Amino acid sequence: MKRLVASVIALVVLLGGCTGGRELPPPKSPPAIDDAGARGALDEVVKDISANGVVDFCGRLARDAAQCEDTLGDALRACLLPGDAPRVLRSAPFKRAGSEEGWVLEVAGRTMDGQAYTSEFFVVHDQDRVRPAVGVFWTGLGLVDSPFGPHNTKVPQRACP
Repeated sequence: MKRLVASVIALVVLLGGCTGGRELPPPKSPPAIDDAGARGALDEVVKDISANGVVDFCGRLARDAAQCEDTLGDALRACLLPGDAPRVLRSAPFKRAGSEEGWVLEVAGRTMDGQAYTSEFFVVHDQDRVRPAVGVFWTGLGLVDSPFGPHNTKVPQRACP
């Protein structure tokens, strides 16, 4: 019996390393974080919100769903909803000491009630795709140490009656 168990274990170990003479393909590298990837992530968020509304979009699209939910909650308490798709004004790589690398878009648009905003939309790698870190683009929020300067954002006013 001991011999049978030892033979089975040896066979499993032997077959575990066998690839049938074929080499395995190299692991897939994550997509580049660049202007096109950042714009694609923004387009995905805009299309998703247009089709499904803001409810649950954080869980579907944002890499940091908890931070997205907090930011979205603040926006909803101020009655701020996105209007049409924003325009991309500027685009740049972003890396702050001690933080992750990504890409930031400066976007401008109007909220549902017509107020102008300018925000920063930051994207990062998440597993095998480029995703927005937070995804709420219509509140006028920006990054600390933004590559676009300290006063480039425009925050819309509270829209509640």
